[in-house]
Amino acid sequence: GLTVSVSQQSNAVDVVILQEAVNVIKTVDKAFAVKGEVLIYTSIITNTGSQKATNIIFKDVLQRGLSFVDNSVSIDGVNYPGLNSIDSFALSDLNAGESHTVIFKVIVE
Repeated sequence: GLTVSVSQQSNAVDVVILQEAVNVIKTVDKAFAVKGEVLIYTSIITNTGSQKATNIIFKDVLQRGLSFVDNSVSIDGVNYPGLNSIDSFALSDLNAGESHTVIFKVIVE
């Protein structure tokens, strides 16, 4: 999108383009559920870019008819009481190729 209106000879310059990309895959443990059942959601957040991903914020807005189960958030296998997927919370930085796994529970109303 840059327009150059003047040019001048210079030494050769290498430009490195860094790709930043974070991919999220979300799954649930049941295809069907009825009122009162607990569903377990798993989100795998992967840094598919070439540089460290920083300032990662996780938030998941639940669809109508689901309620978040308090103290059910785990990140990379460690339980984090008090975190809530509806509010949002920070995840630690991810180097290229690394992933975080966020798991939480909801109940069908």
